This record gives sequence, C-alpha cells and structure tokens, in this order.
Amino acid sequence: MVTAPQGASGRAASVVVGNPDSQNSDFLATPPKFTYDAVAPASIALSPASGSAGQTVTLTVTGSGTHFAQGVTTMGFGSGDVVVDSITVNRATSLTATVTVLRNPESASYPVTVVTGQEVAYLPSGFSIAAASRFLVQQSGNLQFGTPGSTLANPLAVRAQSETGLPISGVTVTFTVTFGGGSVSAASGVTDSSGLASTQLKLGPNAGPNVVTASASGFSSVSFLAGGGSSINSAMPLLLPNGGDNQTGSAGTVLPEPLTLTFVDQNRQPIPGVQIKWAVTAGGGSITTASPVSDSSGKVSATWTLGPTVGTQNATATIVIEGSNFILDPIRFTATAVAGPTPVVPSDGAVNGASFKSGVAALAPGAIASIFGTNLTAAPASGAQPGFVSGTDVLQTTANGTRVTFDGVAAPLFFLKHDAATYDQLNVQVPFELAGKTSAQLVVYLNGKPSAAVTVAVQPVSPGLFTVQTSGTGPAVALHPDYSANSAANPASRGTVILLYGTGLGPTSPAGITGKAAPHAEPLAITVSQYWPTITIGGVSASVEFSGLAPWFVGLWQVNVTVPANAPTGEQPLVLTTGGSRANPVTVFIK
Repeated sequence: MVTAPQGASGRAASVVVGNPDSQNSDFLATPPKFTYDAVAPASIALSPASGSAGQTVTLTVTGSGTHFAQGVTTMGFGSGDVVVDSITVNRATSLTATVTVLRNPESASYPVTVVTGQEVAYLPSGFSIAAASRFLVQQSGNLQFGTPGSTLANPLAVRAQSETGLPISGVTVTFTVTFGGGSVSAASGVTDSSGLASTQLKLGPNAGPNVVTASASGFSSVSFLAGGGSSINSAMPLLLPNGGDNQTGSAGTVLPEPLTLTFVDQNRQPIPGVQIKWAVTAGGGSITTASPVSDSSGKVSATWTLGPTVGTQNATATIVIEGSNFILDPIRFTATAVAGPTPVVPSDGAVNGASFKSGVAALAPGAIASIFGTNLTAAPASGAQPGFVSGTDVLQTTANGTRVTFDGVAAPLFFLKHDAATYDQLNVQVPFELAGKTSAQLVVYLNGKPSAAVTVAVQPVSPGLFTVQTSGTGPAVALHPDYSANSAANPASRGTVILLYGTGLGPTSPAGITGKAAPHAEPLAITVSQYWPTITIGGVSASVEFSGLAPWFVGLWQVNVTVPANAPTGEQPLVLTTGGSRANPVTVFIK
C-alpha cells in the first residue's frame, strides 16, 4: 500500500518507493501517480490577536484544513518586530506559540503565516500591536533663574523616547514660550542619535515665572519652568494671609465666609490673572467660583458648600502655571462640619403636585407630589432643579443635601426650595414601586439626617390636573394641537381636540419606570382600560382620544379630549374622573 503525502489541491505528484535492500533498484518500474482532491485551502485564527510593545505573548492558533506537525510547522509575522520563541503543536488543527514583541515596533499590524511542509495558511493583518506611547522628557535646564531680560546659562534640552526608554532620533521638536514673555534662540530642533534637541531661553522683561513648552507631533509635550528673579521662589507670586480657613458650619450648607487668596509680587504690588484650581479633598462638598483667576487687586475667591460628613473637611487651591504641566504645592483649607437641623414634615405635608389635595388617597404611584415642611433642603430660596443624571434620561434622587424615600425607595427630584421665613418645598415623583400598597412611610433626609417617618395614603389613582395659576383651581393647563395655550383669547372650537396635563392618573401599558422619561415613540405608555378617564365639559360628555404618560416627561400624564359639538361656550368647567376618583375642578375656554 502506498499513501500519497500531503499536498495542495489539484496538484499532481509522483511517489517513488525505494528498495530497502540498500541497493539502488526500485520496487516499481514506473512510479504511481496521484492527483490530490480539491479541498478548501488551510486557514487559521489567532487568540489573542494583539499585543503590546516589549511584551511576551502566548498565542493559540486554531486551524481549519491544517495538518500541524511538531518540528515541522513554522510560523512568521513578516517582520522582525515579532519574534517567535517556541511552537508546541497540540493537534493537527491547534498549536500554541510564544512570541516576543520588540520594544519599538515599526508597524501596528502584521500578517501571520503558518507553514507545514508545502501547506501554507496565511492570515493578513492577523496580529496587531498597540502603538507604543512616545514622550518628550526633560533632559536638562529646568528650574533656572536669572535677571529679567537675560539669557539663561544652560540650554533647555529634551529627549524623545519610547515608553520603554529607547531614544528616538529625527523628531522635530517645537519650543514655545507659553508664559512670561520671554523668547527662545531656536523655535524648533531635530533630535539627534541620542534623542536630544535643545534651545536657550531669554527671560521676559518682568520678574516672575517663565514657561517654555516643548512639543512634537505624536509625542506628549513637556514644559520647563524658569524665573526672572534672584531665585526660582522669588519669581513666584507671593501669597498674603488667606481668608476663609478654619470655619465651622452645618454639614451640607454654604460656609458664611468665602475662601479668599491675595497675590502680590516682590514689591507687594497686586498680581492679576493668577489662575487657581480649586478642589475638595475630604468631606464630599463642592466649591464654586465666579472667576478662576485673581482680579485687579490680586484677589480670587470661592464659595465652599460643605459635604454631608460631620467632622473635618478639606479643600485645596492650586496655582496653575498657564501652558505648563507643573503641579505646585496646593494651598490648604480646613473646615469643621457640624450636624445640621432635623428635617420636619407634618402629617399632611405631602400632597398631589397638581391639585394640592392632601388627606386620604392623596398620592398614587408615579405621580408628582409636593412635600412641605422645614429644614428639607439646602437649596436656595430661588429654587433648584436637579435635572437628569448626566448622559441619561433619569432624574437625580439626591441634590442640595436632600434625599426623599417612600418605603425606602428613593424618589426622583423635580424641584427644591428652602425658605426659612415660611416653609421648604420639594417636588418629587412617588415611586412606581408603591403599586399595590395602601400606605407608605415618607422620610426626608437633609445631609444624611432623617426626618421622622410620615405615613402617606396610597391608591392606584389620585388624579390631579395642572392649572395656569399653579393653585389647583381655575383655568387648566390646556393646549391646542398646535401647542398654543387654551385661554379666553384663544378658545377651543367645538369638535376640536385639546390637550390636558395632569398627574396620578393610574397605571399604563407599558408600565412607567421611576424617574425615567416616558417613551416618545411606539409603544407609548397608555393608560390601561380599567382606569381610562371620563371627561365632561360644561356638563356634556366628551370623547377621550388619548390618555397616558406624556412623551419625554417624568410623572406627567397627557389626556387628549375632543370638545363636544354641543358644549356650551365661554369658560366652562371640565371634570375628569378615573378609577372612581375625581380630579380637582378646572375650567377651559370654548367658542
């Protein structure tokens, strides 16, 4: 029996069988000939398919139609940047290879070739290498000082190198004076065989810091700091005693005194334009400032809102040298946060946010509720709207030190207002998670300090219609199909549709999601049939064309109703009923 060797499809081969008697005679006078069957070409896949500069990687090569053999199969990447250290054949269709990627590869993508005898499996761009980071680093000349207007003694030298420290020659480096008004002897230079390029700095005419930034295409930049003065420190702005340090305030509130810094030069003259970066380093508060730079008197100030943590809180102010990557020692501030006042919500303090009805069945899952009380928020008297969580369509549940829960479920926040003279107001969404319950425990937290729990009644529907005067009575917030407002000057014609807006109008399909904007495309969240509202206008039954969550909004229901053909004209009462509950009385205008 004679077996043909492996070969490419369609290839003809002759097989010669030698005589084992050590003589040169053949067993067969005419060698048999074979033609290989046509088969799919060998192919391979790599895992992983990438590596990093300077890394040794173990690759698994999986073949299809391959005949890998130990000691026979070889592997290559078309470049000396990737070196094959070893190959272990697991079976005819699988092998493991260990490869080393050089420290500074020239290309980011490499073909992979696996050869077994005359069998070749080729994978173009099969292995990639993450481009190595390249840097400019300071070599010499940083932190010099001299007389303003003079040329510094030592050149500013940079070295271009790979992330593994190898020098890179032939790189064009640009030197730019970014602060201080000085000039350089050479605006650019090309790195030599050691990766070096340099220039010399002539200081600006005034005492103070000078910054030179070295940059090159494809490289991270680096900056040099120099000073016009007797020392590098004398070139920096002087800081007069700062204000606002070591204050005490309630956790979550604004400190009464702003944080203030004043900068002067060596002659005690104010320095405007000193840039400051503020940061809270402990306590979780926040800092705001009208301007990040010192004014004409050399002053810069900021407002510090303490975080919710009782105890020591810290903040820093750091001088920013424009155009550089220098990080100077920060100026530190300390404050002591003490426990703030306890939030208080009266037993009837939670009401429907549209009708302002309180008492039995005042709240429904998903509805907008208004909560009144004292010490409920650190928001200003002008009010605050927390809005959506950044990058989402979900409302925030914590803002201005305030958090509200119903049976432990956080309530999304619409509006917060603190008014020490009267009462605080919070507009929140009642979580949909309360569906099926008849009551819930409401708790308001201010900077982590909870109010006493208040029991609120819950039922599936608690309809409220929004009114123009935001009092729950009078003309309804109603729109025509062109979104103009229904009013005495713009009444609705009989037979036309008007759009009403309310809250607490019951379950929808699909169900609403707490805090999330209602869908604006099919399927819209439509009121389930059990709670489909009925409406009369001027005592005449009207047809409800749509009822459901208002697209794009949270906690808001929209009802589209057709004005009856026989509705009386003028300002007419509109009555909405759903689930056996009647909404607050409102009016609309008909012509």
